[in-house]
Amino acid sequence: MHEYLLIDSQCRAVELYRREKNPLWTLHAFGSEDEVELVSLGVRLSVTSLFENVTFPEDGNSLA
Repeated sequence: MHEYLLIDSQCRAVELYRREKNPLWTLHAFGSEDEVELVSLGVRLSVTSLFENVTFPEDGNSLA
């Protein structure tokens, strides 16, 4: 495994962990207007599209 994506459906948070050339994982956090690239799959996804049909609580707990 070279990368994995965590998507939080409660607060519109997206985190990508990617293993680089060393054995350590690098965290990449994404905001609402960002695009996520999954290099291992050769795809790019907008954060907006990941949450397209998700309804969030009204407390404003989301990334800017």
